[in-house]
Amino acid sequence: MELLLRRCRKISFRRWISIHSVPRESSAVEEGSQSGGLRSALDLRDPGGDFVAARSRKRRIVYHHGPTNSGKTFGALQRLTEASTGAYAAPLRLLAFEAYEKMNRGGCYTDLVTGQETFRMPFATHVACTVE
Repeated sequence: MELLLRRCRKISFRRWISIHSVPRESSAVEEGSQSGGLRSALDLRDPGGDFVAARSRKRRIVYHHGPTNSGKTFGALQRLTEASTGAYAAPLRLLAFEAYEKMNRGGCYTDLVTGQETFRMPFATHVACTVE
C-alpha cells in the first residue's frame, strides 16, 4: 500500500487513473485486498451509485442565480430564516461570517463553520459555512 501511494504521488493522478482503471466486475480488482480497495475507491465512473444514504434523503436545495447587485444574498437569507432548518454555503469566509451575524441578529440561531474557525451557538438550527 505504501509503495502504491508513493507511485501515485510521482505520476499525475489522472494518468495513474487511466493506467490502473479496471472495470468493477473484473477479477483484477480482487487481486490484492488493499490495492483493490483503493482502485474501487478511486473509480469515479458511477457517481450515482455512491452516497446512497445521502441521495435517498428528502431535501430541497434552492440555488439563487442572477446578475451582480440583484439581491440574491438578501433573498436567500430571507428565505433561509423563514425555514425551520437550513444551511448557507458562501464562497468566501467573510460572506459566511456576514450571514452568520445577520441571521443571529435577526433571532435565527446560526452556527458558523469555515476552514479557519467554528462558532457554535446553543440551540442553533441553521449553519453558515464556506463551500469547502
